[in-house]
Amino acid sequence: MLKLTSGDRTQLRTAITSGFRGYAKLKMFVSDNFDDLRLDDIATSQANQRAAADLIEHFEERGTVSSLILALYQERPRNPDVQQLLGRLQGFVQSRLLLDDVAAASTDLPLDWSVPLDDIQLEAFLPRRPLTYDADVGQLCRGLQLANAVCKISFTDSDRTGTGILIAPDLVLTNYHVLSSKLVEEKAQLETLAQSLQFEFGYISQENVESVPADRFTVAAHEPVLAWSAPPKLDYALLRVEGAIVKADYLKPLSMATISQPSPQTSLNLLHHPAGRTMQISLSTNGVVQVDPQRGRIWYVNHTQGGSSGSPCFTGDWDLVALHHASVSRGFGSLREGILLQSIVAEIASFLA
Repeated sequence: MLKLTSGDRTQLRTAITSGFRGYAKLKMFVSDNFDDLRLDDIATSQANQRAAADLIEHFEERGTVSSLILALYQERPRNPDVQQLLGRLQGFVQSRLLLDDVAAASTDLPLDWSVPLDDIQLEAFLPRRPLTYDADVGQLCRGLQLANAVCKISFTDSDRTGTGILIAPDLVLTNYHVLSSKLVEEKAQLETLAQSLQFEFGYISQENVESVPADRFTVAAHEPVLAWSAPPKLDYALLRVEGAIVKADYLKPLSMATISQPSPQTSLNLLHHPAGRTMQISLSTNGVVQVDPQRGRIWYVNHTQGGSSGSPCFTGDWDLVALHHASVSRGFGSLREGILLQSIVAEIASFLA
């Protein structure tokens, strides 16, 4: 694990503040590189020096400061202060201890990042130049039809956001860590947390498109949390929505009857609400890096952001694959991790019968 000296820490703070001048730019850097981590939650001041110091302290406390340094280098590789920082840490960089120490700094939850490929293999999946390709219009239309089962998840008592999918007339599936950022032992505690949830369907940009129904629902009054698995296991929560959702006949649940398992270097698509924004679509022609059915994991290189947690992953033919749940910085860029839906369905099948 990388340990900073006082001088290293000072140089890191200088590199952060010179690379991102102003609190707003620093906040965007954190949001873009670390899913589910918000600078507002850890900064004690919007003064850039103080916010940078709080950010460093956050990563040091978790033993993951190297992931912060890697993300900083990826964003500002030519910044003189960043280069000076890497010069101070040259021994770690050369020995690759800096890369080995990368962990899921985007969340307090103990996620497993032992991807069975090294950085050189992973780097081959990233395009060397801007990527363009032909997309079948019919397939895109199918993706848009599936989009009405995807919802933005928000909280009435905070500005945290996530994504969820309707998998039965009144059931939404999302990540456990969207519901709770801490490991909670009792179901009653989870159900208390769920009371502040809101599910917003049809939250898309309205510019130049026909009006799309948009509805917001809360959880059911009775037994809103049906099943869950906390990290480092399958990181999911199955939630019951209030009965009014059944009357929204335009909402078509995604079928869990047929779940696909893609191969490496095949297409992967995501429908998500990054940073709580209107729904976005992330497409890739060879985004799948590796699949591990025994652990219920899939790794890919699609773009995600805080708020993308809980979003559905599809094949290029729009067959369901996984539930996106995290990202991590690596030496070549950022890698995403999803939970294979076939592993989740095996645990919640009784609720879908």
